[in-house]
Amino acid sequence: MKKTIYITKQKLTMGRTKKFFKRFLFLFLFGALGLFLLASYGYAFQVKRVIRGAANMAANTEALPVDLTSFLGGEPLNTDRTLLIFSTSCPAQATNNEGLYRQYGDICGTVDDPQTLLFTRRTSTMAANIEYMVIEFASGATVVSGMTTFPETTLAKTITISQVTYGKSIVFLSQRSWNSELVRDEANIFAGHLLSATQLRLERSEQRNGYNVDLAYQILSFDQTEGDVEVRYGEVNLNGTKEANESSDSGTAVVVPLNPSVSASKSLLMFTTLPNVNVNGVESQYAVDGIVSSDGSSITFRRTSSTNSVIIRYYLAEFKNNVLTQTNRQINITSDTSTTISSGQGFSTPTYANRSIALFSVSVSSGTNTDNLDEIRFRGQLNASGSPPLSSTLTLTREVTDTGVSANISWQVIEFPPLNLTSPNGGEIWKVGETRNITWEYAKELKDNSVTVKLLLSQNGGSSFPLLITTNRPVQDGN
Repeated sequence: MKKTIYITKQKLTMGRTKKFFKRFLFLFLFGALGLFLLASYGYAFQVKRVIRGAANMAANTEALPVDLTSFLGGEPLNTDRTLLIFSTSCPAQATNNEGLYRQYGDICGTVDDPQTLLFTRRTSTMAANIEYMVIEFASGATVVSGMTTFPETTLAKTITISQVTYGKSIVFLSQRSWNSELVRDEANIFAGHLLSATQLRLERSEQRNGYNVDLAYQILSFDQTEGDVEVRYGEVNLNGTKEANESSDSGTAVVVPLNPSVSASKSLLMFTTLPNVNVNGVESQYAVDGIVSSDGSSITFRRTSSTNSVIIRYYLAEFKNNVLTQTNRQINITSDTSTTISSGQGFSTPTYANRSIALFSVSVSSGTNTDNLDEIRFRGQLNASGSPPLSSTLTLTREVTDTGVSANISWQVIEFPPLNLTSPNGGEIWKVGETRNITWEYAKELKDNSVTVKLLLSQNGGSSFPLLITTNRPVQDGN
């Protein structure tokens, strides 16, 4: 069979005796990032960059803008494709005044403009520390964000939002609380879920005079045509009674079966909780940590007390592309204010920090105490070094410890792919004599580190790739 291939930049012209072919391409990446082998089948999302940083909200500071200009390299954020994830820690003001903690410890975070983050809180009695991750997508996902205020008399509200992809979206919440008491945490804890593509439901379990709350929401929405992501969502009630959607429920742990199972090494778990109104501020009753089993057959949510109940609304994203998730659970963290997760704790494969994020959830053993928020408020950040920066440890930090109080942390480190082929993206028919563009999206660090691309073509469904299309192509030629 006679074949000719002509390359003009990333254009491909095919001449052959058959009338068409279906695409099978491999991309090799060369440069400072080492060697990757990547195949793309179907539509794909692409993370452009992850910006990591820390900020200190000093005492007497209620609003803190964070200027990202020095991280952006002259490329402002696309706010419609940018998600802010952050964690905070701060000490209680005093043993006899810990009821005020949520007023200065509950912090709202937003992407204020293409160069600036904004963190706000109700009062500023104490300093607070913030670790943030800013995830900007190049394609395949959008972020819908906004703010709403819960009046003191409101338990739940449904708000109209810009259209998202129902069934392929994840809800993230943060808040600033106007009031707090040791026994009223449940008035300042919110759960959120989508009712439709344009309706977001937000709830808490207790309303009370003076308990107004400003709530910031972000909805990460993957495109409807996005074939590399599946999002499952559901609700379980951790109450000691096994229900139809549970494998077991002991009151301290509920196991949710996943059928079919997922790849735990390619998944992301996010959830919010809704405590029973009678928990009366007891952290051991409402603080929950959650993790996907190593075989991907279930999710387990845990707390340390079986008293009362807590509703858990979860989102589980499974990625079909070259995402890498590492996850584990650390238990009985007692006297340490700082805990480092490394290879010995399951973080065994270093990740590229400029396209990696860390998520974690915390439960606490504190008996019937109501004053342990400062012991379970951890902030977390990936530690990175080198160029491009590699991370092999995750540090989780709180400001104080307390005798008899231990924390349990379920953590996830997710590394997103460096590059995704966008055209051809699977199943196309390219006719003889046509000239077509081969295109790809890529993480910004590939361009920053002068990575080059090699394209190979298969004629046998991907069993082998003997035909060279182009080599040493700068990665930025892909779009």
